[in-house]
Amino acid sequence: MLEIGPQHAVTYRKEILTPLFAKIQGAESCAVVGAASMGKTRLLDFIMRPDVQQHYLGERARQTLFVRVDCNRMYQPSLWGFYELLLMSLAEACGQQPEASLMRAQITNLQAQVISGENALMALRFFELVVLQFCTEKDFRLCFLLDEFDSVYRHLDKQLFAHLRAVRDANKNRLSYVLFLRSAPLYLRDPRECESFYELFSRNLLGLTPYTNEDLMVIIEQVGTRSQHPLPVDLRNLVMSMCGGHPGLLNALLDIANDHACNPAPLKDLEWLSRQPKISEECRKLWEGLMYDERLGVLGVAKQVEIPPAVLETLLMRGLVRSQDGRDKLFTPLLAAYALRVGPELALMLRLDSANHTVFVGSRPIHDLSNLEFKLLEFLHQRVGNVCKREEIMQAVYGDPGEGSQDSRLDRLVNRLREAIEPDQNNPRFLITVRGVGFRLDG
Repeated sequence: MLEIGPQHAVTYRKEILTPLFAKIQGAESCAVVGAASMGKTRLLDFIMRPDVQQHYLGERARQTLFVRVDCNRMYQPSLWGFYELLLMSLAEACGQQPEASLMRAQITNLQAQVISGENALMALRFFELVVLQFCTEKDFRLCFLLDEFDSVYRHLDKQLFAHLRAVRDANKNRLSYVLFLRSAPLYLRDPRECESFYELFSRNLLGLTPYTNEDLMVIIEQVGTRSQHPLPVDLRNLVMSMCGGHPGLLNALLDIANDHACNPAPLKDLEWLSRQPKISEECRKLWEGLMYDERLGVLGVAKQVEIPPAVLETLLMRGLVRSQDGRDKLFTPLLAAYALRVGPELALMLRLDSANHTVFVGSRPIHDLSNLEFKLLEFLHQRVGNVCKREEIMQAVYGDPGEGSQDSRLDRLVNRLREAIEPDQNNPRFLITVRGVGFRLDG
């Protein structure tokens, strides 16, 4: 929707780009944390523009190579798969800078060897070699923009993060990582598991908040010009206040406003508007992208009750909650309406905290799980929503694949776990049997 021309390049998203590029300028790593549909992809597109890099970095832009790494493209969730992705992303980035383009063939050749060998050590050493060449021999600064990093940070072996920290330390003042996340790092993994890597960005958390009114005005003006049907001032103001600056909600509201241009009265009805399919879908994505405690926090703010300070802090950082006149309010009444409507479902959610070895169903703590029961639940929880085969579960829990469907150990363990977590063991809500295959955990 939005085409940021040179006249708007200076102001677009400056509230986050100014501190972000300041970190990059100082070769500091940081994490950008934003909720669902908050415009992260468009922000990354903008960061990759040469004119934007020139504006924020000046002459240093010529010797800074931005490497955009989409973690959704990782072929295999493993050390080898991640390093292969880094090499591929480096090869792609070489096209940005004339001085770097000569290295593309070399990196592509190394990547081909990594693919054929599927060797994590080889992939790591090749990655280290290429980074060293860029930073030392070519006198470049490297900035890795690690997009969709939540799953990588949450699930991959802690050894990966020790490696990434070591590569950065070997190229200090010339290499930085920018992590793009939906959840604050503390919610994804115990910092003690990868402490040296966590230290790189723990004090440099930037919230990807909704659009400012300045950016909103530009977007709405562009849409009106393109469609040759600019919104009347009162309708424009209504759209701005209802969307709260959220890009996804803005798109949905503009569509609805155009459909009701002749009769805009329904748009002033919050209940009617909050139930429109496009609005509900955007609120659903926002809601489901939050951790359990954050959902409770959103519901608490909607109800105007006190919520834990740590939860409030992360909601404020991402702009989902705003402090105004001494009160905390959700950034849009549409999310408040949605939270009040679906909030009761929270009582039926299962939460697992591996670091503290605790399990909750709603607000009810589950005590006295055996080590095997917790191990089974943890394995399924890491793959929530996906069907897991009996053999892989047996391997993870018992250390051997067992005898397939003939091995009754897993069935007995599943029954004991259901007794502990299910509200009705005869009609499982969480631990679902998939006949002939294995089991699935529903959140």
